[in-house]
Amino acid sequence: MVTAGRGASTISTVIEPALVAGLDDGTSTVAELHPQLAGRGLYRIGVAHELGGDGAPFIHAVRMMAGLASESLAVGFAAWCQRSCIHYIVESQGCLAGRELLPRLLDGSLAGATGLSNAMKHLAGFEPLRTTAALQGDEVHLEGSLPWISNLQPGRFVVAIVGSNGEHCTVVLVPSTAAGVLRRPDLPLCGLLGTATAPLELRAVTLDRRWVLSEDGRGFLAAVRPGFLLLQCGLALGLAERAHAELEAANPISKRVLADRTAALSRLLRRSWTRIAELCEGAGSGGPRQLRRLVQLRIDLVRLAGDAVRLEVEAMGGSGFMSHSGTARRVREAAFLPALTPTVVQLKDQLCATRPQAGKVAGRP
Repeated sequence: MVTAGRGASTISTVIEPALVAGLDDGTSTVAELHPQLAGRGLYRIGVAHELGGDGAPFIHAVRMMAGLASESLAVGFAAWCQRSCIHYIVESQGCLAGRELLPRLLDGSLAGATGLSNAMKHLAGFEPLRTTAALQGDEVHLEGSLPWISNLQPGRFVVAIVGSNGEHCTVVLVPSTAAGVLRRPDLPLCGLLGTATAPLELRAVTLDRRWVLSEDGRGFLAAVRPGFLLLQCGLALGLAERAHAELEAANPISKRVLADRTAALSRLLRRSWTRIAELCEGAGSGGPRQLRRLVQLRIDLVRLAGDAVRLEVEAMGGSGFMSHSGTARRVREAAFLPALTPTVVQLKDQLCATRPQAGKVAGRP
């Protein structure tokens, strides 16, 4: 299990170093990554015992995410996709197909993807929903496309998507084996070549109703959003913690010159974990005020990661500009960290003002 300090750690004892580098440059893939992480029980962290998890508090899952991201944001991002999909199934409670697939997601033999970014932006009024979902009897019919989904391991993935029939949104798990599911070639993304990120098309896809996560898309997104965002916070915090660790290991002159700023960063990191602990405790309570605090923390941590990496650059000097150095990679990671997940800064006010429509999440009273 990844544990060290308050969150950051090396994962050299969890997965092979070559795999860490390979996920960044495309010489390795998530097909190799997930079994190694799952083999250490990482995807079971924060999942209830009765569902196959370790029963630990959810903050341990956030710490796990930070530990992975501290070594490689590409690794952390792929793990975030997997753990988010697990989170949706755990929260749905009524998706029969999801419960049957959960053991395979926990052991890494199946890749889990999250296609909810478009839906969150749609419900906030920023863009049209790209998929339709029509419930007819015991079936759900899907049509549409999504331009960017990660963790689409060819032939072995399941993805959560949201479709609308014009009035209501439905959340559905879509398996890669279903007729009409078309995975396009991987996108040539900087630093994420091994994360199986590709466009996805749904052409007249028909699934049994047991694949439905929720018939109340708005209510379901409100239910899963706290965990979704907390796991994202782990990504940013892990990157910041790794930069701080590099500062602590810098040469004596750099350490002396940057001592005050390093100490200030250390205090901010401790304070951030305190905020995460408080929000994990109240994650299930919902409400605009709680969501506003969580979204603000997510924004603050992305900025903190950028500041921490810039401070690392000052400490490393010329050596940090070597193209294959950890510092150079973290500079790139800090730059594209905001783009890896939904545009939280853009959505802040709308998300916090949105109230779920009347109805219930599948399986919830």
